[in-house]
Amino acid sequence: MDEKNKKKTRPTRTSLSAVLNHFAKCDVIPRQRYKESIQLRVVNRVIEPILRTVGDMDDRFRISELGGGLADENGTTSSKNASNSVRLNTSYHTVNRTTGMNKNSVYEFDLLVVIPNLFVNFGRNAFSGGENNAAGGRSKPTLKSSTQEDKSVTFIDSTCCNNPYTPVLNGFGYLAINADNILVHDLVSCLNDSVDNIGRGIERETYLCPYKFVKTFSTLVSEAVEELDKKCFWEKEPTVFEVKLCNQGSGINLKILLAGETFTVDLLPALLLHSWPESMNSWYKQHLSNKWLSSQRIGMVKKDLYLICDTTAKNVDERLWKVCYEKSECTLLEYADSHQVDSCRYKAYSILETLIEDNAADFAPWTPRLLRNIFIEQCIQYPHDEDWYGSKLGRAFVDLFQAIISSIKSCESTHVFTLNNLLKGAGTESEMKQISRHLKAILQDIIKQPDKSAFLSINDQ
Repeated sequence: MDEKNKKKTRPTRTSLSAVLNHFAKCDVIPRQRYKESIQLRVVNRVIEPILRTVGDMDDRFRISELGGGLADENGTTSSKNASNSVRLNTSYHTVNRTTGMNKNSVYEFDLLVVIPNLFVNFGRNAFSGGENNAAGGRSKPTLKSSTQEDKSVTFIDSTCCNNPYTPVLNGFGYLAINADNILVHDLVSCLNDSVDNIGRGIERETYLCPYKFVKTFSTLVSEAVEELDKKCFWEKEPTVFEVKLCNQGSGINLKILLAGETFTVDLLPALLLHSWPESMNSWYKQHLSNKWLSSQRIGMVKKDLYLICDTTAKNVDERLWKVCYEKSECTLLEYADSHQVDSCRYKAYSILETLIEDNAADFAPWTPRLLRNIFIEQCIQYPHDEDWYGSKLGRAFVDLFQAIISSIKSCESTHVFTLNNLLKGAGTESEMKQISRHLKAILQDIIKQPDKSAFLSINDQ
């Protein structure tokens, strides 16, 4: 056949979905497993012994179920428990612990520490014992189960207070308690003026102060570190060379030198929020009919709401607690995929998360929480499983990437629960537009030649 008559054949174009699947298998998944194993090692060797000692010093701050390979007095951990705690997601959970909500790198991460016993009723009906012992005295009172909610504790949503003098902050509220509860008298605020004109059924109402709560916890952590040092606990293998505590407004920052490597861990003490915030009712009703955000997933959101201290509210009212939605966000992320079909929701998210970690300077001011929020919004906006079939991974990845670019360009990322703008004050309009143009160029590079893009190259761990 004459060369001129030969048909010109186009070069075969590599599928973006195929490249992304290969990138996830060979890079994303191994790195996530490595990161979580290292974080778990730090938690087991350093954090959990500290928390156990804190509980020994003050029963109110005792964590009844730490889980996940709890280190014993010899510094060793149970490999069985440890392996059960490592799961392939952006954070791993136990009953009273969640990691990686706002910081989630190998050497720097945060950890939510849920305090379940602070509001256990210590009144005369709260003791499981109390009979006369053989010596004729009273037996030592013991705590009732932490699952029993104290009805004398009420959360008051600041957006629903009808007192005109009460500051209104979306996502914040007050913890009203009975002033006769002497076991938390050192944690209550000096401000006793009522925040709401509606009677809450609590006699002699007073308010728990988040800053006193964090300060007390911080003091206990500091004393626990010293106590373990006196017992030469840190000298056991693997050797902990230094544990340095730095107080922060919302929690406690620990600098840890373990086996020659430096780790930064933020401990965020939290209280379980038993009641559904009133300001969340509209969100709940709005999404009742959403196919993805099913009643089961909404139940997960309600179950994983907590209260933490937040420095931004101190100048407004020292009694204000911040509702922590981060664990609910992590739970929605963990259970994003449907088990009935081959879904790529979480895979698209994890690939983009890894891409952002590798190119943090390019994606600034993006954070894990911002990415989580955009991802949840995408899942709600496209609730049908057929939009997330495994064969459509490339399309899902591109849509999620474009949603990030749009948010940065508009300087707006509305939080899925509170409707607050998570990008407020992140940069000037011109700066954000410049970042969005740069990210658009990165996306075009990936789409044009995915198999040759440096952004999807495999990194050896």
